[in-house]
Amino acid sequence: MIKPIIVLFLMLSSFKAFTQINKIDTISFSLDNKLLVFKASINDTEVDFAFDTGASLGLSNSSIQSSTGLIVKNGSQTITDANLKRIKINNTVIKKMQIGSHLIDNIKGAIYDMELLTCHKFYLLGMDVIGRLNWKIDFNKQQILVSKNPFPTNNYHIEIPVSNTSHRPKTSLVINGINYPNCLIDLGYTGSITISENEHLNKLYQQILGTGKSGLSLNSNMSVTGLGKADTVKTIQLDKIKMGQYDFNLVNTTVYEKTDFKIGIEFFSTQTKELILNHTTGKYYIEPKINSEPLTLPLDARVSYQEGKLLVTALNLNKNSSAKQLSIGETIKSINGKQASDFNDNCQFLLEFYHTKKTSIQIEKLDGTLVTIQRSTLE
Repeated sequence: MIKPIIVLFLMLSSFKAFTQINKIDTISFSLDNKLLVFKASINDTEVDFAFDTGASLGLSNSSIQSSTGLIVKNGSQTITDANLKRIKINNTVIKKMQIGSHLIDNIKGAIYDMELLTCHKFYLLGMDVIGRLNWKIDFNKQQILVSKNPFPTNNYHIEIPVSNTSHRPKTSLVINGINYPNCLIDLGYTGSITISENEHLNKLYQQILGTGKSGLSLNSNMSVTGLGKADTVKTIQLDKIKMGQYDFNLVNTTVYEKTDFKIGIEFFSTQTKELILNHTTGKYYIEPKINSEPLTLPLDARVSYQEGKLLVTALNLNKNSSAKQLSIGETIKSINGKQASDFNDNCQFLLEFYHTKKTSIQIEKLDGTLVTIQRSTLE
């Protein structure tokens, strides 16, 4: 006969083991830089992690290497970045990574000094690690929950179609009655929905011209290798898109000449309360917001710091644009009173202006003309 004290000990031990196995960590995150950023550690050093389901591997940079002592290998690999540019990057090994209470050893990855990540000292967390765990992202509370076991769902959660969750997750969207498959769920993409130009969307764009639901600009994406070549970009406000069995209303989509089909963090943070990524079961869920948040449209012009100069690298081409006096590639004298010589390097410029939340900026042309640039509006 087993004594009661032994039974109690076995029960407590079993309960302790169960709670350890089902450990759920809650970590605060920030969207201040339009990336989902939270604290974790590499080789026992605290680091800011940027969550990126669009990356198959983690990406380090020289700032992370110097602070954590990760190992850079002799071998390299070739990748294609968001601007469809192929580059060679060196391989790395991280001996120890800790996310909450979850430990992962000997993680293979890559290293490249992507300016935006290096300036912020962000480690880009890819699907090689994200896919090993289950995640619940609460956009209202700005908390990310992580567990080795799948998260339960309730009647408010809607399953969305998803494939290839162990590598890079893809879903499908129904746009204007047409099914678009293979849409990358790219939580490292700061925008809403981006799709490559096609006959259907060009026709839709022509139909809504002048209705307050369209826009035209010259723009480029920020990728691993920096800003790409400026392409013609159409903005279309869709009356409805369907994801799974749910209809989202009044969603902005950007249509590039050449781009990956992807849905980014801006969409999920403005349209959903929660996003659940259950990689153990290969199922994703959303809880839509009753009232979605309006998207913050970009400024009518974007200025970049390149080789000691301030250049116009994006431009709203709409008739109502406040940037009509500017041209793409134009060198300017100052932005908000600061000249190129006021910045030590591109990092200082990016940290101040790339994700500015200002409703307007003032640009001074080389001839002294002052141009006040406002936030874009559709026409």
